[in-house]
Amino acid sequence: VTFDINSTCYFPTSLAFARRGINWMPKAYLILNLVADIHFGLRVPLYNARGVLTEKYTPLYKIPYYCFGTAIGIDSLSILIFFPALYLESDYEHFTYLSE
Repeated sequence: VTFDINSTCYFPTSLAFARRGINWMPKAYLILNLVADIHFGLRVPLYNARGVLTEKYTPLYKIPYYCFGTAIGIDSLSILIFFPALYLESDYEHFTYLSE
């Protein structure tokens, strides 16, 4: 668990936190797009200047992701699924919010 003043970020290894169910959002909503650094990140694969695959710590808003939904009973908790391996193929300068 990591936190700062105005947010909390969990990286669960199971869906036990949503034992009452998940409100799935099959449609992408632009309002849920991460557009700024929220002070959290993940290690993503990246090729260095010599062409060797390494890892680099990258802020979450630069990693492709999908807003899956919310946990029933905790509607203020958004479930975001991140795809660090897609970072290699993406240019974070454009949209990282997966849709359509």
